[in-house]
Amino acid sequence: MEYIIETNKVSKTFNGKKILDEISLKVKQGSVYGFLGNNGAGKSTTIRILLGLLKVDRGDVTIFGDKIAISNATYKQHIGCIIDSPVLYEHLNAAEFLQLTRLLKNLPKTEISRVLEIVGLADNKKLIISNYSLGMKQRLAIANSLMGQPRLLILDEPTNGLDPQGIIDVRNLLKNLPEQDNCTVFLSSHLLDEVEKIATDVGAIQQGKMIFQQSLSELINDALGCLSLEITEPKLALDLLVSKGFSLDIQSNSQITITNIEKQHCPSVHQLLINNNIEIFQSRYQARSLEQCFQKFNQQVN
Repeated sequence: MEYIIETNKVSKTFNGKKILDEISLKVKQGSVYGFLGNNGAGKSTTIRILLGLLKVDRGDVTIFGDKIAISNATYKQHIGCIIDSPVLYEHLNAAEFLQLTRLLKNLPKTEISRVLEIVGLADNKKLIISNYSLGMKQRLAIANSLMGQPRLLILDEPTNGLDPQGIIDVRNLLKNLPEQDNCTVFLSSHLLDEVEKIATDVGAIQQGKMIFQQSLSELINDALGCLSLEITEPKLALDLLVSKGFSLDIQSNSQITITNIEKQHCPSVHQLLINNNIEIFQSRYQARSLEQCFQKFNQQVN
């Protein structure tokens, strides 16, 4: 199975307002898929449909290779999820809290130790949850969702409200989960910088429509970046490069920046300058960030 989640032209309307407009997702097995969008774009509605909490108006949803239906919820046994803020019994310690899930799912006793080790809370299993930091509570919630080794983990804004260290801890946890626990991760977020540090694949929704979907590496590499050069004769270089169709700015007496250039064209720029007796002291290419890519596609929609 190549894709663990597939949706085909899924649409959903509330009170006459179209929230999702023919959404088509493809989430690869073993990936960390970042589902992007501004608040109100339709991310949470999509997640509720994937979890069988909402019924689609039109379109199909396939998970684990089978089309899902609210009337048949067996596929949910293989999904872990956190929607909104995690609900924890804070008067218990971590081991006691996870024991409740273990009994409900009829899991072996070793499962508690297994998930606590994955999220880095094994040494704090006897600590009362009310004494946990927000980041620790979020990791405990993820541990709870991993009970029973689900094939798919669905998280809605998993780093919201966390302090910097909490964000780093959750980031590292999610990034390693596919390899560590054989689990595909689908996470929604509006924090593009965080998603760029975690995800292998990304898709973005705006005004209920998909605006892009691609592997993160391909998306970044396909986007036009900037080439900053420290050189002799910047004015000569400016005239030379403009005549070849490049867009650029003079930053200082020795530095120019070529905007909107593909990385593969950088060597030809270097050669052009050298052939015209312009010395290059430093060259630095900067690819577009995920945030810049999102803004570009978002502007095209608007």
